[in-house]
Amino acid sequence: KMMENPVERVFDPQRINRVSLWVLPFLVLLFAAPYAIIWFKSLDQLQAYLFLPLTDQLRLMLSGLLGYVGGIVLHELIHAVTWALLTKGGFQHIRFGRFGRSGTPYCHLTQPVSSAVYLTGLLMPGVVTGLLPVGLAFWSGSGLLLLWGLLLTQAATGDAIMAYYLWQEPNRHRVQDHPSEL
Repeated sequence: KMMENPVERVFDPQRINRVSLWVLPFLVLLFAAPYAIIWFKSLDQLQAYLFLPLTDQLRLMLSGLLGYVGGIVLHELIHAVTWALLTKGGFQHIRFGRFGRSGTPYCHLTQPVSSAVYLTGLLMPGVVTGLLPVGLAFWSGSGLLLLWGLLLTQAATGDAIMAYYLWQEPNRHRVQDHPSEL
């Protein structure tokens, strides 16, 4: 059921993906630079970490790729679980899919909700799969966790852009996902 007199805000998934690529170098500076200062006491130690043997590099790349793909799936599941917990009807109003040419996966909420509920579900994956792992990496020294958190923070760029625009709407407004657009 669509809302009456909706204001439509549609985002191009390919444009969001391009913007997120521009965000990546800033995240590297924001997260990796302080991490290196904290965890590497010398340039030699950092260099040894960066130039591992080829077999170790390939193993890490495969682990990273599998972790990233799994993280994207987890990202969409976190949208779904958050919205299911915060809305009546739970999962009955949640749909998953992929946007046409870009192949970008999405989680779609089929019922109108308050802007606070929508924002919570929108931002939760970036916090849980992105910022939380980065924080844990700073605490534990895990470079893989830092990389995973950094890449999944970058993957949440589209959610952050949408949250920015939604944040400007009055709180009394209800939000409904577009049935076929981002």
